[in-house]
Amino acid sequence: MSDENERKSHDSLNFESEQFDALKALHAEDQQLMIPVPNAKVFNNLDEYSRKSFGNASIAVHSSQSSLKRESFRRLFTAEQMATVSTKTWKEPPNVLSKMQQRIGPLSLLTKCLNKRTKVLIRRRRRTENESERFFWLTALLIAFDKHFNLVLYDVDEKCESKCDLTERHFNKLFVRGDNVVLVCLL
Repeated sequence: MSDENERKSHDSLNFESEQFDALKALHAEDQQLMIPVPNAKVFNNLDEYSRKSFGNASIAVHSSQSSLKRESFRRLFTAEQMATVSTKTWKEPPNVLSKMQQRIGPLSLLTKCLNKRTKVLIRRRRRTENESERFFWLTALLIAFDKHFNLVLYDVDEKCESKCDLTERHFNKLFVRGDNVVLVCLL
């Protein structure tokens, strides 16, 4: 039985056997392998083999053959299928800051206020928990804004007048969403 196991392991390392196991051959020692041609030259890769066997000329032959193959597979297009060249000139996408400088109307006033660093008075509404609206007056310096009237404010004083009392708060910076802006006045 041990002779049979030896023969099976011997066959698994024989390159010409049907029971050859490549993984076993990779991990086996060189003395255990049965190489069919023991004096054969060993090459690291196909390129090394072609250079040593055929010289540098073979590489040029192979590359010219591959280019011939590529040309034979090139698709021929009809006139309708050919790519067309666009006649449109490419425009630079508009810059947000340049657009803000060209504005007219309420956004131009906010741009002037931003450039001159003048204070603004803002009427802001806010919904409370019981779905009633409260209105606030904000006095602040404008830092930034956008076309939706989202405002970033600095040095903000907030006043709220209700039926029974007057509340005042101060914020260093405040972001006001454009949905809540009712009125903007320059001071």
